[in-house]
Amino acid sequence: MLRSLVGSEMCIRDRAGDAHIRAVVEQMKADGITRYAVIGFCLGGLTGFKLSANQVEGITMVCGASPHPSVHAAGEGTLPLARGQSCPWALFPCGEPGAEGSDSVTYDPPDGDLFKELEALHPGQNLCKRLPSMFHGFVTRGAIGPGFFLGEAGEPDVVRGAIEETLNDIIQFYKERGLFN
Repeated sequence: MLRSLVGSEMCIRDRAGDAHIRAVVEQMKADGITRYAVIGFCLGGLTGFKLSANQVEGITMVCGASPHPSVHAAGEGTLPLARGQSCPWALFPCGEPGAEGSDSVTYDPPDGDLFKELEALHPGQNLCKRLPSMFHGFVTRGAIGPGFFLGEAGEPDVVRGAIEETLNDIIQFYKERGLFN
């Protein structure tokens, strides 16, 4: 089952992946957990959105976070999926808005379509923080080395700092929703 959780692409391409994710949440519920959050990197954000739109009864998904989100990979289903969100989200898109290779502007307030849908459901509770100098995938990939995905700044310490800042922002987002004591 955990193998299905490792690659978000597997979960998106294979509907069985969705069932495996739900099975993990069902087990959490059986173990007495009543509230949880998700963090979905890239396509994992889409997986989290799908889970939020179809919650497991008896356990509450309090919020979700997605660094370099790819929720827009749902295509025409993106906005209907956003309209079904049961919780607020923290989104961290990368690149200059509208630039080639940049994450979609659908996430950006105040005019991004996906962000507007989230705000309609959970006013003032969502977060979008664009990292214009980072490349998509920076949180999980890091700074591989000179010339490889160092971001516009070109320095490993800048990427490392952006990773730490993003993860700290996610922890704070979770804390504000009562997930940490």
